[in-house]
Amino acid sequence: VDRKSEDLESLEKVCLPLSLNLSQCLLELQQHQQVVELNDKLLEKHKGNFKATYQRARAHAALCHEDEARRDFDMVEKLDPKFKPFIRQELKKLGEACAPCMLVSTRLTGIQRRRSGKGAKKRMQRERRYSWRKKKKQIKGQVNLKPIKR
Repeated sequence: VDRKSEDLESLEKVCLPLSLNLSQCLLELQQHQQVVELNDKLLEKHKGNFKATYQRARAHAALCHEDEARRDFDMVEKLDPKFKPFIRQELKKLGEACAPCMLVSTRLTGIQRRRSGKGAKKRMQRERRYSWRKKKKQIKGQVNLKPIKR
């Protein structure tokens, strides 16, 4: 029984560094969602692990999950205050990288807001009427509707 428990302990000791190495490889291969999932599992067992938190923060940043990335970067800064300059640099990159994502996200939420919620049916009908009138005016401008003189 002692031999098995020793083997399990040695496997546990090796498992964390191997998982962190796998996570780093996935990060380099730009498999960001897998990095997030792997590090979520690691952080369940090893709360406050610096490397797992940092790698997850970088993966969230690459996926434009700004809130999650900032939360993880703040945690990394708390775990190792000497890392603060690197965190500031990563947050700057995050802001630059996520700006286009935020524009697309804002546009989508605007469209979603128009298509749902209070008054959505009337709003959609109004948009259809408006687009129909606009098309009618375009056609009217293109076609000569004057009566032919005989």
